[in-house]
Amino acid sequence: MVDKTYDSREKPFFATFYESEGYDISQQKLMGRQAAGRSYLSALLNSDIDPIPIVLNSPNSAEIFKKDMQSLLSEGKTKSVELSLTKDPIQSSKFGGIFFPGPSISKFANERMFFGHEKYSLAGITHTTASQQVMDSFTSILTNPVMPWDALICTSQCVRDTVDKVINKHKDYLKDRVGASKFTLPQFPIIPLGVDPEYFLLDENKKNNSRKEHNFSDDDIVVIFVGRLSFHAKAHPFPMYLSLENAQKKLPKNKKIHLLQVGWFSNDFIKKAFEDEAKKVCPNIEIKIIDGRNQKDKFDALACSDIFVSMSDNIQETFGLTPLEGMASGLPVIATDWNGYRDTIRNNLDGFLIPTYTMPSGNQEDIASNHLTGAINYDYYIGLSSIYTAVDIPDSINKMSELILNDDLRKKMGKQARDHAKEKFFWPLIIEKYKDLYKELEDIRKNSSKELESIKKYNLPSSNLDPSYIFESYPSFQLNNETILQSVNLHEITIKEIYDFESVSYIKDFLPKIDILENIHSKLETKKSIDNLTNIISEDISIIYKAVSWLLKFGFLKVSENNND
Repeated sequence: MVDKTYDSREKPFFATFYESEGYDISQQKLMGRQAAGRSYLSALLNSDIDPIPIVLNSPNSAEIFKKDMQSLLSEGKTKSVELSLTKDPIQSSKFGGIFFPGPSISKFANERMFFGHEKYSLAGITHTTASQQVMDSFTSILTNPVMPWDALICTSQCVRDTVDKVINKHKDYLKDRVGASKFTLPQFPIIPLGVDPEYFLLDENKKNNSRKEHNFSDDDIVVIFVGRLSFHAKAHPFPMYLSLENAQKKLPKNKKIHLLQVGWFSNDFIKKAFEDEAKKVCPNIEIKIIDGRNQKDKFDALACSDIFVSMSDNIQETFGLTPLEGMASGLPVIATDWNGYRDTIRNNLDGFLIPTYTMPSGNQEDIASNHLTGAINYDYYIGLSSIYTAVDIPDSINKMSELILNDDLRKKMGKQARDHAKEKFFWPLIIEKYKDLYKELEDIRKNSSKELESIKKYNLPSSNLDPSYIFESYPSFQLNNETILQSVNLHEITIKEIYDFESVSYIKDFLPKIDILENIHSKLETKKSIDNLTNIISEDISIIYKAVSWLLKFGFLKVSENNND
């Protein structure tokens, strides 16, 4: 590692703020932001940028960074770096700015004030947007010295939508409360996360060896999920389990479906819920749990797999790096049509996107209010929002079966998925987007700035809005009073049995009562719109929407486009 003078005019690239926690994937509770941070740091160190400017929080971080750098550099590669400390941010003026692997740029804008707002730019990035801390970081942009030559990078269009909703709602509040009329905003570019397809390059020998190690036969189908194993914070496994069980019934008895769940459980309660419910929902599927924090085991699991699946239904998901890793591994993907997934996966080309449904805005304000007052914690907040997000189970069953039963289609889509990952999300291409952004911010900083204004009304604090409003662009569709529903017979599990699932009953105090669910289910033996239901069910419309969403989620109802469906 060599010190070298950096000149932003020669090769503009902001300094990267380094704090080991944001890039460490060895932690017991590995989070997506850390995996994304590690991937970014690896791409940066192996890029053509030289020297690489790094900003450290303390001198003690220098040795930790050096070890990280050596572990991430390609074999035989060397790189020059220039180190500076955040306690003297004016040093960053020669880099043009600082990139922070998180969204809280307001804090650093305040630190910049003493040295001069015009001295350098700040850039942050969004990962999970649902937490109170992140929501507060969005609203703080309006009341802190963030400038038009700063940027908050959004990893998907839906993330940008969420940021806009929160900021615009808080604008309205400040206008009414204090008569605010002028707002200075940063840029909000949409730049996806990246992946290195060469890192995931898997040859046939590796695939065959890996399958032998796991005792999979050549005819078996191996389906893989990678991510945290959490029904309330990542993806409820019910649609995946049920779809696989239905597909297994269509295969010859000597041909087995294996599910690799590659991730980690945060506690034994969640682990037991997954295991118990898998036995009930998909008893004929062979399931292996693999620790996804072990990178070698993760890559081996990807190597021996045939299909990647991720049925995310959670507002914590913003981009979805693991499906992109599956694509880079040459696997076709079955994923929910949810937030950033639709920005990376091309439906019917790289795999299939399964529709998702949520209730319309205004029906989860009680959830937001309970979270605001502390009546429920963050886990309950995201869990309740998730429990009312339904995956189109009939479509999931059909698409899963189609891909499992068609060898040629799997190979075709897998190749298209890998090519797409390499052509659009290869890290060197994403690094170029960062370079373009930094040049744009330099121009704005030196010349002019833009101001954007929008008017909206508010019902709750801007950082505690109804999740069905904030995240309304995540699903494929939102239910409305004209939505037509009908009961379906996709499984023999009763409403009460699922209501008593540990992955459901932990929030039953906040769910519609079971008699309401059963009543609505019985009324929908013939097709009815939600408007029809309100005329025959003496419940608040919000309760009806919650009950309908719950019944959809667990495959008791289906959405019909029209009365002839």
